[in-house]
Amino acid sequence: MKTSEKYTQPHLSGKELEKTSEEMLDALHDRQLRKRWQQQLTDDYKMPPRRRTTIIRKLRPWLAVAASLALILSVVYLWSVTPKDRYALLDEYLAQPFANKEGRKSDAILDSLRSYAIAAYTQGDFSEAARLRQQLVDRDSAIIEEDVLYLGLSYLYQNPPQGEAAIPHLERASQWSFGKFTAESRWYLALAYLQAEQIPTARELLQEIAASNWKSGEAEELLRQLPE
Repeated sequence: MKTSEKYTQPHLSGKELEKTSEEMLDALHDRQLRKRWQQQLTDDYKMPPRRRTTIIRKLRPWLAVAASLALILSVVYLWSVTPKDRYALLDEYLAQPFANKEGRKSDAILDSLRSYAIAAYTQGDFSEAARLRQQLVDRDSAIIEEDVLYLGLSYLYQNPPQGEAAIPHLERASQWSFGKFTAESRWYLALAYLQAEQIPTARELLQEIAASNWKSGEAEELLRQLPE
């Protein structure tokens, strides 16, 4: 029953009448207070409160969209600035195979075998490329620098990477006399050491690469992620 209806009842006791009167006065005071605040809002912002409420209601869907976008952007930002561990960096640096840059030819048999190895490597068949390169390397008298380099890379690019199998070939390539790919061989050798979890050896080589001109930034990034 509403307070105003109670007040009109003929059999109210004295206490009930007093309580009902207080309730009516409180309600009147609340209405007067709301009215003063409405007037204050109108004077301050030159617009009726109802109008402001309507605008906010209309903007509410857009505010929700903006809040969602802000949340998504925050997550993306935090993900982008979070340092990658060495495994993520290793995957990133091995994602794009080193381009084949061979041009030297040998005799007809070796040239044919090398051509097949180049084709397998270029097509991403690294297991087959490693098998063919191994045949070339086994014929030690006629091998060239690219044979040991791409044999190591063919092991390193397999899925999963065969770091331990790649290491001896990349070591040999990195020490090739008057080598054309010494810097490249040392970089991929460092990655092979990491893949094989030979951390101390990888750290030593990465420190040397970081002090050089090629891949120095990548080497420094990997060094920061190595365990102490």
